[in-house]
Amino acid sequence: MANELSQEKLESMLTSFRDDVTKAIDTRVKQESDVATKEVGELQKKLGEANAAIKELQESSKKSFGLAGLDGGVAKKFSWANYYRGLALNHDASKGRIESSVAKNYWDKEASFEATLCREYGATVKDFNATDGSSGGFVVPPQVYQGDIIDTVYANTAVLQMPVLKLPNLRSDVPIPVDNGNLTAYSLGETEKPTKTSSSFKLEWLRPKKIGCFVKISKRLLYQTNDTIATLIKSKITNDMSVKLSAMLTNGKGADSEGKGIMQYVDDMTDYKTLSANGARFTIDHLASMKQSLAVVNELRDTPTYGAIMRPEVEWGMLRQKVEMYSGQSTKNGMNILPASLILDKANIEGPLKMKIASTTQISATDTCGTTTTASKVVLGDWSKFVYASFRDPEFRMSDVAGDGSTGSALLDDELYMVMFLEYDCVCLRAAAFTARKGAQTAEASW
Repeated sequence: MANELSQEKLESMLTSFRDDVTKAIDTRVKQESDVATKEVGELQKKLGEANAAIKELQESSKKSFGLAGLDGGVAKKFSWANYYRGLALNHDASKGRIESSVAKNYWDKEASFEATLCREYGATVKDFNATDGSSGGFVVPPQVYQGDIIDTVYANTAVLQMPVLKLPNLRSDVPIPVDNGNLTAYSLGETEKPTKTSSSFKLEWLRPKKIGCFVKISKRLLYQTNDTIATLIKSKITNDMSVKLSAMLTNGKGADSEGKGIMQYVDDMTDYKTLSANGARFTIDHLASMKQSLAVVNELRDTPTYGAIMRPEVEWGMLRQKVEMYSGQSTKNGMNILPASLILDKANIEGPLKMKIASTTQISATDTCGTTTTASKVVLGDWSKFVYASFRDPEFRMSDVAGDGSTGSALLDDELYMVMFLEYDCVCLRAAAFTARKGAQTAEASW
């Protein structure tokens, strides 16, 4: 389960940040020098930024994050099947196949909950051949069923399988204090003074970055299928959204339209190095060595927040490790590490090393390493130092009359157009809490 960075925790972090700046000001004021005066001016500016950020956060928390009428919870869950059966009856009524009263009776009785939600949240109603709005096709309010979809999107995103900090339901830009360096403590004699260490105060702002997907479904599919259409639509949408979100959280450039993915911090990570001159098969020992490299520089904590992401080929190469039966024998022909298993299970590795392992194709499989281009990177670290923020609730819309630029029309093509949008941002709070290895071979022939 990913950690959740609540309103209270974030405000506590910002308050602590403000207090640290205040203490630094007090310390520097005591040093009567031109340099100290200049530094105090800069710190006072940052103190003003921190106070403004706390005030903005407190004001934004007063806004409603829920839906009117739904804050107390929904006793009955919105049914895709009920909704699409209603659409099918509307379609038949519009073609004269059935009486419009049949469709009206269905919405009034079998799908009354779905119809009520559509009306309550300002959904539009289309009349086919009747004046009664309940016999028309309702446009489903997006917030009603976004939970199931977005949970699946998250489950298919490697970075979000890690124990990252989640900051949900934001409505405005949010500042996050970023740790730019450790202070140094000293053992002192009775009258000795500690050597000054430079503090680095920095705020990173989380601002909405948008991704979206567009799906077309034949109207014939609507009235020829019942429950299966819900599964199909969810599958298409969640696949497109999860692929794009995974790409952004892994490789996003940090520009206006992209969050800054974890791979963009590699150069600043602890002990970033290559497995060998021309790469090598990534092994369990390499994974343990990466965790050890964090311990050497005091970046390892006894917490369940550590994990590693890698290419699927790299993961499978590690899980297929063998033990050589005698000197010189090929590793591929050796004895299984676990005699009863053909391959290792991730649990065999995650448990002893106390970390989560996930794979994603969003990490390049063709990094250059020496003379080979069939190599990749592996990133391991404390994922509580990586924040995922979600802004506007995932929004899903549909229309059977919309046009698709110059390429088509839902009305003329007898289709249903569906779009989904998601707004997010991400930031790494401390790159030094991560480590990376380059040169993990992705080609089995090179193992």
